[in-house]
Amino acid sequence: MVEDFSCANIQVELLVEAQRQTVASGDLALYSAEAFVCETGKCCIDRYQSDLRSIASAWLHPSHIIGTNIGRQGCGLLHGKIERPKLWSAEHPHLYTLVVMLKDPSGNIIDCEACQVGIRQISRRPKELLVNGKPILIYGVNRHEHHPRVGKTNIESCMIKDLVVMKQHNINAVRNSHYPQHPRWYELCDLFGMYVIDEANIETHGFDPSFPVNQRKHPTSEPMWASSMLDRVINMVERDKNHSCIILWSLGNESGYGPNHSASAGWLRERDSTRPLHYEGGGARTTVTDIVCPMYTRVWNIVKIAKDPTENRPLILCEYSHAMGNSNGNIHKYWEAIDSTPGLQGGFIWEWLDQIYNKNFFDTTENLEFVWSLSGDGKDLGTGLMDLPPLEPQKKHTILLVSCPWYSHWVNSSTMEGFIIITAKLIRPTRWAAAGHLVASEQLSLPFRHANAPIILTMSESTRLEGERFENTIRIYKGQDWEMEFDSSTGILQDWKINNFPILKRGLLPCFWRAPTDNDKGGGSISYASQWKDFFLDKLEVHTARCHIEKLTRHVVQIKVTHLLKPKDIEDSLLMKRLSKQTGGSSKLVLVPSDETTPNAKIEGNTDDCKQQEINPFWFKVDIIYWVYGTGDLIVQYNVEPNIELPPLPRVGIEFEIDKTLNYVEWYGRGPFECYPDRKKAAHVGKYKKNVLDMHVPYTVPSENGGRTDVRWVSFMNSEGTGLFASCYDGSAPMQICASYYSTGDLDKATHDKELRQRDTIEVHLDHKHMGLGGDDSWSPSVHEEYLVPPLPYSFHMRFSLINSSSPPCSDIFLTQLPKL
Repeated sequence: MVEDFSCANIQVELLVEAQRQTVASGDLALYSAEAFVCETGKCCIDRYQSDLRSIASAWLHPSHIIGTNIGRQGCGLLHGKIERPKLWSAEHPHLYTLVVMLKDPSGNIIDCEACQVGIRQISRRPKELLVNGKPILIYGVNRHEHHPRVGKTNIESCMIKDLVVMKQHNINAVRNSHYPQHPRWYELCDLFGMYVIDEANIETHGFDPSFPVNQRKHPTSEPMWASSMLDRVINMVERDKNHSCIILWSLGNESGYGPNHSASAGWLRERDSTRPLHYEGGGARTTVTDIVCPMYTRVWNIVKIAKDPTENRPLILCEYSHAMGNSNGNIHKYWEAIDSTPGLQGGFIWEWLDQIYNKNFFDTTENLEFVWSLSGDGKDLGTGLMDLPPLEPQKKHTILLVSCPWYSHWVNSSTMEGFIIITAKLIRPTRWAAAGHLVASEQLSLPFRHANAPIILTMSESTRLEGERFENTIRIYKGQDWEMEFDSSTGILQDWKINNFPILKRGLLPCFWRAPTDNDKGGGSISYASQWKDFFLDKLEVHTARCHIEKLTRHVVQIKVTHLLKPKDIEDSLLMKRLSKQTGGSSKLVLVPSDETTPNAKIEGNTDDCKQQEINPFWFKVDIIYWVYGTGDLIVQYNVEPNIELPPLPRVGIEFEIDKTLNYVEWYGRGPFECYPDRKKAAHVGKYKKNVLDMHVPYTVPSENGGRTDVRWVSFMNSEGTGLFASCYDGSAPMQICASYYSTGDLDKATHDKELRQRDTIEVHLDHKHMGLGGDDSWSPSVHEEYLVPPLPYSFHMRFSLINSSSPPCSDIFLTQLPKL
């Protein structure tokens, strides 16, 4: 390829099998070969076509075959040039058809072969991998050949589906892990446009020379293994070398490093100097690799390598963001580093399946339609097209806020919290998507403009409360509209009905446990899951230390409760030992005066009923204040004090169970898909609806799943519009929510998703804090510090409201407040 890419030199190597039925004369030197290249789609050859040159983009000079013996191979070499070639890239996968003809001594065509080829150049310069002279970014995945039903059998429709979904999600590269794959896969990658690392089938993962059964050096250092390793490299290269999609050769996976790698690298560099080499083993920076290609290296370390003045190779992570189960936390941290650090060029997520800035390098935005959508406080405020000039690759276009087409809509609205979403959609179809396909979207938070006073609900005769007591049950109600029951001995809300329909099936309780994810389990004895179970966080039991019930006005009842949580059925001596082990002999206890006075709460008047006991030691002290309003609203304030010796907590929140018919979930927060504190950047804030069943994510091994983060409010309704509204309140941060037909215990116990059985209730979690998922790897605790939930005091408010078909929209309920007393 000449420097300005205006001309491409083509060289074709031929191998000819001399067979008696084909070769009339034994002298192959009398035979010749010719070839031409034409644009794919223009090549239509039949036996009557006389002028092949009319369709050819380039004609390759004829060559005589070297080799004279029948039964042996002959060879030939053809040369030619293409002027102004259309270059192949993942963004523009232009392909040509190469046709090679074998002619007998009389000039008759006796054989003809054709294949599709792309013209492109792979090169390097300091800290950059180049395609056609431009430094690309690798948005890659690792891919195994695996199907859940047919195993390793390759089905073309499945390969096409993989590529379509990859392209639709802006993935541009695949690492064949960890072996050469089906030949048709490479043809499809050429066609669709997908950069590929082709990897030799070499791996010694787990080999330990110290094991007695081995008694040998590592295979990569054993001369007896050199030919076998080289053989696998040679077979890969010779079979796949003509595919333009392959931009890097890999010497294998996790096989240490030794002289045999150097031998394979030497052969490969001699055989194909047009592609750089990739190999992670031996520390990812050995002499056999042209790319620094570590796996699961933390963000701060890849930045450190990229800034190393002695390292001129680009860094591409061969594996990162271990996507086993509910994972991929922190991935945005990697891309913040990649986008801002020269020398970092992307990476390959592990793995493909668990079994306004133009970031393109070759494509303009001419085939994209940009649309804006404005929302405020969960309501749509307007939408329209953006009139933008076409952006050249890697170029930007800046628009001032006051010049934006949505600005007038925003300034004329009365909303407080606003968001703008910019989407880019295809105007014309491609091989991998129809017209209208969403290519990219970005949500921007608009600045708060209004500090409107909240709408305070007024209390009147219609909101007057009534109450009565039966033994340990306190019943609070408003006529026939609604009623709730508290257990005065425990202070737990145990029943709540609207028009005699039971909303609540199990009362509001503090919750600090989640079903461990694969990442939570990674790290053996130091894993998060092991630490949690060492402290029996999955066996917590609620003890009520105090309960104080008081009717403040005719419209409001206040209930104050203190819960103390400790592991169930675990001897205190064992708990003390656990604390001593963690703290080097010191421990923190709670001593509550023991008093077996029988509770004697009344609905009217000022009472102070306490069931006090000694709970020693405790894991959590939770002070709760309930305000019950005649409007059918319940305000809950939680003050949580964890034992400071506990490990990072899975969650801090409230759990309860509701009737199974309340399965229509609507929320205002991030969505529509599952998201968590450290994996939420692609989930836009908006108003979404889903069925409870559809919120469940069927990971192979069940675990915490289906969460939605940054939720301002959520509602659970039946088909008639009756149900429960819940929201953050009084300045508390947005919630993490989850609703499932499976309990946390069900998810924890099951070893496969098929084992789960739906319950007759819906378990709901509303979390003030929820730990991140992690994902830098899956075998060590890898949640970043800012996404941990340390055992510190937490305070938050939530609001619950009964709703029916005549209630105001949830967006309006959220903007109201109850009078403070």
